[in-house]
Amino acid sequence: MTKANLVRVAVTANAFDEERKKAADAGMNGHLAKPYDIAAMMKLLKQLTE
Repeated sequence: MTKANLVRVAVTANAFDEERKKAADAGMNGHLAKPYDIAAMMKLLKQLTE
C-alpha cells in the first residue's frame, strides 16, 4: 500500500467540530470519537476503502 492510498482515521475523545477540523487539517481521512460505535466505525472504514 502506498502513502497515497493509506487510510488515516483520527480516534479521539473529542467530538467537537474543531477537533474534526484539526484532524482533517492534519491529513486524516475521517474522525471517530468516544464512545466508539462499532457499526459507525465499520461504515466509515468501508466508505474510505471503496
